[in-house]
Amino acid sequence: MSATRGSGSVAPHWRIWIDTGGTFTDCLAHDPVGEVHRAKVLSSSALRGVIEEPLGGSRLRVREAWGAAPNLVRGFGFRLLAADHPPLPVEGYDPEGGVLRLAGPPPPNAGPGTAFELISPEEAPILAARLVTRTPLDLPLPPIAMRLATTRGTNALLERKGEPAALFITAGFADLLRIGTQQRPDLFALDIRRPEPLYHKVVEVPARLAADGTELIPLDPASLAPIVEELLGQGIRTAAVALMHAFRDPRHEEELEAFLRARGFKHVSRSSELAPFIKLLPRAETATLDAYLAPVLGEYLAGVQGALDGPSPPSPLSQFWERGDSILPSLGAGATAGSAVLPSPLTREGGPGSGQGGKLLVMTSAGGLVRPDSFRAKDGLLSGPAGGVVGAARAGRRSGVERVIAFDMGGTSTDVARWDGDFEYVWEHRVGEGQILAPALAIESVAAGGGSVCVLDANGLAVGPESAGANPGPACYGAGGPLTVTDVNLLLGRLDPACFGIPVDPEAAERALTDVRHALRGQTGEDAPREPLLEGFLDIANERMADAIRGISLRKGYDPADYALVAFGGAGGQHACGVAERLGMRTVIVPPDAGLLSALGIGHAVIERFAERQVLRDWEEAAPAVEQWIEELAARASEDVAAEGVAEEEILVRRRIANLRYRGQESTLPLEYTPDLPLRQAFEQRYQEVYGHRAEERPIELESLRVIASSRPAEEASAPRPTPVPAEPAGRTNAWMRGVWLPVPVFDRAQLPPGSRLAGPAMVWERHSATVLEPGWEGEVDGAGALVLIRKEERGKRKKRNGRGQSAVEAVEEELFTQRFRALVGEMGEQLRRTALSTNVKERLDFSCALLDPGGELVVNAPHIPVHLGALGLCVREVRRVLPLEPGDVVVTNHPAFGGSHLPDITVITPVHGANGALLGYLASRAHHAELGGSRPGSMPPAAHTLAEEGVVLPPIYLVRGGQARWDELRRRLEEGPYPSRAVEDNLADLRAQVAANHRGAQLLRELTEQHGAAALAHYMAALTGRAERRVREALARLPDGSYQAEERLDDG
Repeated sequence: MSATRGSGSVAPHWRIWIDTGGTFTDCLAHDPVGEVHRAKVLSSSALRGVIEEPLGGSRLRVREAWGAAPNLVRGFGFRLLAADHPPLPVEGYDPEGGVLRLAGPPPPNAGPGTAFELISPEEAPILAARLVTRTPLDLPLPPIAMRLATTRGTNALLERKGEPAALFITAGFADLLRIGTQQRPDLFALDIRRPEPLYHKVVEVPARLAADGTELIPLDPASLAPIVEELLGQGIRTAAVALMHAFRDPRHEEELEAFLRARGFKHVSRSSELAPFIKLLPRAETATLDAYLAPVLGEYLAGVQGALDGPSPPSPLSQFWERGDSILPSLGAGATAGSAVLPSPLTREGGPGSGQGGKLLVMTSAGGLVRPDSFRAKDGLLSGPAGGVVGAARAGRRSGVERVIAFDMGGTSTDVARWDGDFEYVWEHRVGEGQILAPALAIESVAAGGGSVCVLDANGLAVGPESAGANPGPACYGAGGPLTVTDVNLLLGRLDPACFGIPVDPEAAERALTDVRHALRGQTGEDAPREPLLEGFLDIANERMADAIRGISLRKGYDPADYALVAFGGAGGQHACGVAERLGMRTVIVPPDAGLLSALGIGHAVIERFAERQVLRDWEEAAPAVEQWIEELAARASEDVAAEGVAEEEILVRRRIANLRYRGQESTLPLEYTPDLPLRQAFEQRYQEVYGHRAEERPIELESLRVIASSRPAEEASAPRPTPVPAEPAGRTNAWMRGVWLPVPVFDRAQLPPGSRLAGPAMVWERHSATVLEPGWEGEVDGAGALVLIRKEERGKRKKRNGRGQSAVEAVEEELFTQRFRALVGEMGEQLRRTALSTNVKERLDFSCALLDPGGELVVNAPHIPVHLGALGLCVREVRRVLPLEPGDVVVTNHPAFGGSHLPDITVITPVHGANGALLGYLASRAHHAELGGSRPGSMPPAAHTLAEEGVVLPPIYLVRGGQARWDELRRRLEEGPYPSRAVEDNLADLRAQVAANHRGAQLLRELTEQHGAAALAHYMAALTGRAERRVREALARLPDGSYQAEERLDDG
């Protein structure tokens, strides 16, 4: 393994930064003399290679890319990928001759070209550390200061492999976690399967506090002794404690925790400590998740720390055989090692801990570092993606850009986040089935990565959400995997096999493609053209990722076109141009070590702690005490950072955040607090910017205060721009781009000095990643070493695909338009949720948005409320029968005679016309208004005899006619009548949000028309409804002939 001198200072120990992801584990390391090394292994702790020839006896000549020291793999287990046999211990390896020596004869099918793997008995981070330090398994590691992000907790959660735990909860709430929020995990599933709670047993605690924290029923721990003994007898020694109103006063929870520990429980997760905030359900879910995962993560981190300390070397063979075959189902790994120059880390870091080996710091979901003994399981489920966001923010700053969108495309998924001068946080987030009340960077994931499966299913062509993962991996890995996005890039010439770092088999990828083509032929009767089909899969993947970024941007109230896209991860550079074009973005930054940027970000993270206080008071009442509360929180957070070993002068109080909202709302807006900031005006201004309106008559509530303290980062200025020079390609290759094979120059990233300029089409290949410059893009290596891509050509109307096999091409286009239509109504829904005022819309999501064709037939709907959707088409058709719908018109109704449901569900309809005046279709949004008059508040009186008793009746009326608004007429109707609305301003605010949602949908539909033509839109609207009809007919055809009847009983009151 070669090495170069880095710019970091010389230290008496190794500094190693590791990100263990779902597929790969990335590693960057500074050695004691300042040289920098890198490694990338698959996260299943195995190294892959290919047999070149058997040498007789127990010896094999192999081809690999590990860069391992002699005999480093001694004690590993040898296994063929395509065979089921017990692993053979490895006795030695000579990297010079590529000769592997086993403890016995290899299997008889171990011939030339056969793929194999060597299984390590240690975790992937330790395997990576051994590779970069060149330390064999039977020797202890050198002194190491390691920073680690891991998916171990996430994997245990998703795979349900946590520790059996008991939940102790207030009496009467035993089924709280089973009931949850009553939101269905699959909105359109008829057979609803509730996920099982994470706890093993639930115990009701007969104690109670009032809402203000006063004691109503005292806690008697002794009364719980029999059931506690029963739990201990069942082997349950982990508990979660969540009691009603414990955020007001934690004493009952503290007493119960002490009692459980005294009785023999090894771990207790207390909700008032982990999440001291109102809302029992998320507090209980957070405590339960923490208890479920804490033993798993604790054991894992202790194992990593033990390997770093290494007072005695492991016994390789015994450790391996103790793990045995139980690890084989998850195996499949490879590794590469190399070196490069890395700048010194942002934070000051001391030497190893008291053990012989080293010091360990763990990354949190909020992007900060803590010691293992301070780490809580609920804080680490997004630690790897958080490292990527930190790395992307640093890359943007060094390239002189302060507003970036991080685009981390890995093997399993793509993570997206925003940096706008500082990190954006969320205080509650979901991972899998776990709802977590804890700070985290605002990271959104979409199930599209290099390992996403490209398949033909019942709905047509699809990319993801299924992933090939690390085992079996993409087809080209040679382990029998399916066709994936990685295979597609390889077969289109857009990816060099040398970029993988593990042996790959393009022929296996071709065979997987053949399987998909055969399936498509069986469905269409035509041969599927190879290249257009592959390009179609790429377009589908890019469309999905762009839709995810677009939806996130709209939800947060910003335009992605105003940001630069920082592309990283193993696959980010391959798709960056395609995704950026779809978002109107003009700049892409591909930083150095893009394939390892998450590990680099972990190395540049700061030690960080949060302090928080729930307030729940009107701003005028709370304002006099806020500054004192902030100072108390700042002192507490700073003390926590100091406890991590950071000197007082190195501690920075980085953020002071006030979370505000209008009284009665659920969601909050975070504002940076300073004593001289007029917070009320700042809140209303920000509310107007994000939501498009304000409610000046409502009191503003201070929901909570949060303070973030951290170690002080080093100042880094952006690098000066170098003198531009034309880049010289290292070679040429043929790649499929924009519908044709093109001779494309290939550049070696390592040979591109600052100032190098290149123009697309081009490809830049490097170890661990690759970058594709599409036609119309230019690139330059800036002073920070980043490859900055600039879009020089506007993305015009896409040429229609042509060639033989039109059915296959049609399948691609049909899926693309399906995604575009779904994205359109999805953006409508997000616009409505974001700009509405009422909790009913913003929080309960009781609304629906839909696109309809010129005949008023439903084309596509967003996944909102199913009960609305069957009536929206009827509503549009009935309304247009009595009212002409011309350009500039908007109609509102809630009348049951026109396809309405109950009166609180108000429908807004907007016709959409093209530039020539031709009707393109309709957009409709229906939202439940919490109050619309009637004989009882809430507008759903059970004893109503007339329609008017239920509320204000709105026959179809123009809300906007020819572009002229008629809000005064609508207000009059809401205020008049026998039972007027009790919340007219709320009604008008939510109706404005519905109009805005339809307007946004109309903009997007016109944009689609400009890009693809009205005829294409009409064709694919009809294709989508035709596909739905075929699916229904096929389902009916599967039913045996006969008569069917069903009876359903409704509550008669």
